[in-house]
Amino acid sequence: MQPTDHPAVPAQDLEVVPVTRAETIPSAWYVDPGFHRLDRDAVFAASWQNVGCLEQVGRPGQFLVATVADNPIIVVRGEDGALRAFYNVCRHRGGPLALCDGEARALRCQYHGWTYLLDGSLRGVPKMDRSELFDKKDFGLRPVAVDVWEDQVFVHLGERPEPLARLVAGIAERIAPARVGGLRLAKRVDYEVGCNWKVYVDNFLEGYHVPFVHPELVSLFEYSRYRTELFERHSLQWSPLDATAASPYTAAGAAAGAEGQAYYYWVWPNYMLNILPGRLQTNVVEPLGPGRC
Repeated sequence: MQPTDHPAVPAQDLEVVPVTRAETIPSAWYVDPGFHRLDRDAVFAASWQNVGCLEQVGRPGQFLVATVADNPIIVVRGEDGALRAFYNVCRHRGGPLALCDGEARALRCQYHGWTYLLDGSLRGVPKMDRSELFDKKDFGLRPVAVDVWEDQVFVHLGERPEPLARLVAGIAERIAPARVGGLRLAKRVDYEVGCNWKVYVDNFLEGYHVPFVHPELVSLFEYSRYRTELFERHSLQWSPLDATAASPYTAAGAAAGAEGQAYYYWVWPNYMLNILPGRLQTNVVEPLGPGRC
């Protein structure tokens, strides 16, 4: 990596000031291709990234694939029950081990047939028995940190990541008796948005637009009580649900006391939890370029 790959950031642009005097970040941070590379290396490669839910890797042999900071990743449930994550790259010529989620007893590269056990160790190497100084022990898959919170699976590309629990500290306790874990995966939708990923996050982090863009949503809230709270690694926007509104969410919420709330969590840097009674929607914003996510 050459220094010119990333733009210089003036010190004044990093100054933390009171919110009453704060300004939006410079436009170059959204549109400059150099900042896209900086985001990739300094933000996404250095943070916990949600890649799926535990239901997808619940049985031995089940695996899911993802891309994190332009790196292909595979998360797999081993025969021993352990959950592991690796770079989804064969150690021989870099071929992918899987192109989509699935289930298998071993991971086999379709390029030259190198085969790995579910613990990442190299098992089969066709036609390599005559190669000197070659030991299969030295060519296992490269591991990636993996952790689970409330049935949500996260990976981190760093060598010594901070505990995932630090990012989400207090969320499960705050929303109780509602829960994030234990829900069934209903569906996943992937769609592209023609904006920088930070624009999408900016939009999520402010309720200023809600009365104008989402009037049907406001009708479910007690909007005068809509609040934003800040924590070390996440923020929360919440409002009580209006028990008199005609909605499948409000009746259950009114009967469940604390569950009669709408919670909108943002967890650094690109993970959102939209929590309503009996329902969870997670958003993961992945940059695809300076102007797409």
